[in-house]
Amino acid sequence: MAEEAISKYEQINGAAGISNNNSSSNPIGLVLILFGIFGAIFPQAAWYMEIGWKVRNAEPSELALIANRVGGIVIAIVGLFVLL
Repeated sequence: MAEEAISKYEQINGAAGISNNNSSSNPIGLVLILFGIFGAIFPQAAWYMEIGWKVRNAEPSELALIANRVGGIVIAIVGLFVLL
């Protein structure tokens, strides 16, 4: 009777010990997405957290802001692929 119940369970849910739910298996992907979105939306804050705190009275160049935006988008896309 127990074997019958186990085989029925495995037919419905798959083999025991094998998880088919990958939605939260890799939190690194979520972290990459969050950092990427932050860098894309707030490039000046991202620049300050990376470089600005080291120097006095400095402002990021347009190239630095563009690089932070593009880098943030790329990192968010990498995070999506890590989640998959």
